[in-house]
Amino acid sequence: MQDLKEFVFILLVIAVFIAVIQWLLLRFTHWSVALAATGLISFIIAFIYISLKNATPNGGSNGPELSEYITPTLVAFTVLFCGFLLVSLLTPAKLPKIAYILPITLVAVFAISRFIYQEVENATVYYDLFSDCNLEIVNETNGSSNLHEIGFKNTSNSVVLVMEPNSEEPNISSMLRQADQIFFRSNSSKTDRLFTQEFHFDYSICKEEKKKPTLFFWLKATKVLPIKFVLLPNEKVDLYIGGNFIKQYQLNEE
Repeated sequence: MQDLKEFVFILLVIAVFIAVIQWLLLRFTHWSVALAATGLISFIIAFIYISLKNATPNGGSNGPELSEYITPTLVAFTVLFCGFLLVSLLTPAKLPKIAYILPITLVAVFAISRFIYQEVENATVYYDLFSDCNLEIVNETNGSSNLHEIGFKNTSNSVVLVMEPNSEEPNISSMLRQADQIFFRSNSSKTDRLFTQEFHFDYSICKEEKKKPTLFFWLKATKVLPIKFVLLPNEKVDLYIGGNFIKQYQLNEE
């Protein structure tokens, strides 16, 4: 409780200090100067927040990207702008309409730009690592399988794609691009521990091809043939690609 009281007190002191600066600038300079100072203070607050968030135990920093500062700056500026409007009521000068329209417009533009940037960044990562694929798991063991996970791995970049046959929705719609290894993780019937078996996988049989251009037409979107795993009794797993039988895997902890 004492820590909370101290934290609230510190926030109040900071808020009052910033309000005093805004009032002085509004009283003795132009409103645009006060608004610009509010934006600068917002960035400083965001800079401190991101620096503390990415700080390492040895006192260094992980070097956050510039895009990480956008959202905290927008949040800080929105809060300080509300305070800016309240402080303006305590000064004789009246704010013109542009003093309201300009900040709100800038916040909206930056918020939309941030959203678009994040969507493009996520799509770029997805298209680089994954292809669209109907990846299905069919369980024909009547619940007697010890299989815990099925996964693909790209050993060149250590990226993995994992499926859980026992989950409520075991099927997914993505396939790991250039996967060169398939692995099965099962519960041992002897030690009740998980063990893993790894096998070579030839990604070329998935027949990767380009998709039709999407909203992000400049990105390389790909798709592959549908993949199906069929879990059989006696810890056997059949692999089908494009409806064709490819291989049967015998899972055995020995």
